[in-house]
Amino acid sequence: MKITDDEKLSLKTEMLVYGYKTYETAYFDSNEYKKLRATMLEHLPKGDPNRFSFEFLPKNEILKAGRFVIDKHFGKFDLRVPFANGDDMETQLVSIFGKNPKPEQYDEIIDYINSQVDLVRVTNIPVYLNTGGSKNGYVSTTYFYGNKIMEEDYFKKLPVCVREIGIEGNCDEEARCIYVHEMSHALLNRYKKNVRNKLNNEAFSIFMESVAADDLEPDKDFLDLKIFARILQTKQHVLKMELEKFKEESFLDILTDEKYILSTLHATALFDTYSKGSNKQKQAIDGALGEVITGTSVLENVFDYYGATLEKGSRIMQKQIQTYDKKYCK
Repeated sequence: MKITDDEKLSLKTEMLVYGYKTYETAYFDSNEYKKLRATMLEHLPKGDPNRFSFEFLPKNEILKAGRFVIDKHFGKFDLRVPFANGDDMETQLVSIFGKNPKPEQYDEIIDYINSQVDLVRVTNIPVYLNTGGSKNGYVSTTYFYGNKIMEEDYFKKLPVCVREIGIEGNCDEEARCIYVHEMSHALLNRYKKNVRNKLNNEAFSIFMESVAADDLEPDKDFLDLKIFARILQTKQHVLKMELEKFKEESFLDILTDEKYILSTLHATALFDTYSKGSNKQKQAIDGALGEVITGTSVLENVFDYYGATLEKGSRIMQKQIQTYDKKYCK
């Protein structure tokens, strides 16, 4: 697979900022993936996300619901994240250190950033809502300086500073889960090296989507709809990745597809254990994930301990695909 110089630089920067050790996987050469791909191609003929209809809600209910979920599961942990107005901080840095700082200035720059950013509880991070966009969410962060200006040592030391959380698309029941998903990213990104493989960095957030759906609508089929919607997104990533590999292009786009597929499978396997567990086991999983977001454990260790393997996730998803194909596609 061809990779451009710009893609190499972008990937290297991301690996340094978040402390990932690898982005490799053998899963897509496995029989488990071939079975999953075949099941996806055979079922779920229609994947337009607009086919789902959720009840509209005011923004304050979205925020209240998301905060409830985060507090319920992780309220006993420190939930503060570095927060910076990126534009303001960038102008401060340029005015003090210039537009092209020298490597010997990096430590001073990092010290200045750490002294100026605020530690803000993740539930208090500003939320931007764009109801005119396609359904999506994001956590906006900033590197302050570009990766063509600064060398590796800067990005190794740079804290991940959140600017805002964004929710796009309809302000509805599903937006509550998107908000939880993005707050989970903000919490996970606080510490470098608590996720070993870049391809797993969506797993915690996707897992928390299902947890949120189960918390917020336990007596409705909302959880099924959320899982079904995520499976349709996963099928889109499978189809897109296959085309990109065939065309031998878009290395970073392929990594993104692989990331969402693998993360969804780990999240599926972990949520299966969680949803079937006793309250004591659920609390234990909350505690294990709490150690990850506070930087004292690694996400992959949680997968290993609870048997949340890609193979298990694949088998569960194949059964879900067949179930939802009969329930929603006939």
